[in-house]
Amino acid sequence: MKTNISNTAAALLLAALIAGCGSEQDAADDAASSSDRTEPVWDVEQDAEGAAQSAEEGAEAAGDAIEDAGDRAEDMSEDAADRAGEMADEAAEQARDMAEGASEAGDRADEAMAAAEGSRSMDDDATAGGDAGDPCVVDVEVGDSLAFSVDSIAVPSSCESVTINLAHTGSLPKEAMGHNWVLAPADALDAIGQAGMSAGADNDYVPDDDRIVAATEIIGGGERTSVTFSLDDLADGVDYAYVCTFPGHYSVMRGPFTVE
Repeated sequence: MKTNISNTAAALLLAALIAGCGSEQDAADDAASSSDRTEPVWDVEQDAEGAAQSAEEGAEAAGDAIEDAGDRAEDMSEDAADRAGEMADEAAEQARDMAEGASEAGDRADEAMAAAEGSRSMDDDATAGGDAGDPCVVDVEVGDSLAFSVDSIAVPSSCESVTINLAHTGSLPKEAMGHNWVLAPADALDAIGQAGMSAGADNDYVPDDDRIVAATEIIGGGERTSVTFSLDDLADGVDYAYVCTFPGHYSVMRGPFTVE
């Protein structure tokens, strides 16, 4: 009987030990399981905080970029406005210069027309034969155009000498619209006129040609000059004519000179 009780007690004790070990193992397993469940939650919280911080930094960088872009846009707008103002000022100044130039050109045109009308006060086929006081003195006018005031000149054979008074009634300087009066055989005018350019301004565009009987200096607006020559210098049987030898003028500024 005692032996059976001892065996039963031993069995109960062994069962209790086994049960205790199982409980400890379960507790350890539960703790490990709890640890496994807690660690991912911590990682998510860490990731959320990092994402929030990154978002805040990104927002701050975006704000800075927007502010910089606004500053650059404002600077560009100011530069564009300044340049537009400068261009407008330059255009206005050019327009004023053009208007002034047009006004001056109009004034010169009016003066040229007035001079032309004055130079043509005689009939188109008028012949100058000296002034009222002395038939051996001939007054000739030129202006800011390619024309003498007379189409021809005739003097009496009784003149021992002839004086040509040349007056420039225009306003342009001689460098721009100079004129002279040159007397030579009619058939030599083209050659003399062409050679005038080579003679140059220092020589009043009068070439060194023995066929030239008389010549004045080149004059400009408001200036006067004269030349006197003897009729004995004219050869018998030769037709004479006068011409302006300023470059480009000789082809149209010419007329016959006769002795009656």
